[in-house]
Amino acid sequence: VVMSIVKKFSSFLPFVFLVVLLAGCNCPLCSGDEKGAPAEEVTKVAPAEGRSEIGDVIKVSSVEDFEKYKKDSKNLVIKFFAAWCGPCKTLTPIYVEVAKGFVSEVAFLSVDVGDSEGQKIAAQYGVQAIPHVVWLKDGEKVDEQMGLASRGTYESKTRKVFGL
Repeated sequence: VVMSIVKKFSSFLPFVFLVVLLAGCNCPLCSGDEKGAPAEEVTKVAPAEGRSEIGDVIKVSSVEDFEKYKKDSKNLVIKFFAAWCGPCKTLTPIYVEVAKGFVSEVAFLSVDVGDSEGQKIAAQYGVQAIPHVVWLKDGEKVDEQMGLASRGTYESKTRKVFGL
């Protein structure tokens, strides 16, 4: 009887495994710090006037704020992420370090596609998978990186795109 049930549902097991894998883990190792705070929260510094900053990266939470930064910044790099995404958590400290190297020349934004405002922004750039990084020059998309890459990749693309 047990074997017949296992055989009946065995075709669903890879799907169940994938769902569990994509949902992520809330253990301290995967989620950020020893207290279980999400990785995005671990690197945050004190918020400044209605916005949440992550080191030298600005976490944008509305389309209106995004449009303001897009208008005000000649050189812009945008990281699209989700809190449950393991590769996104891996990218966070890399992205922060890259941003620190270009503080005066480039604005670095972080957009959570897990909320409706972030999804609207992501749709503007055809983001279909995360992590996804987009480089904008004068408001126009000039390059992108889909998936996780090395720190050197993000640094070299930033230098190349903006002529730094």
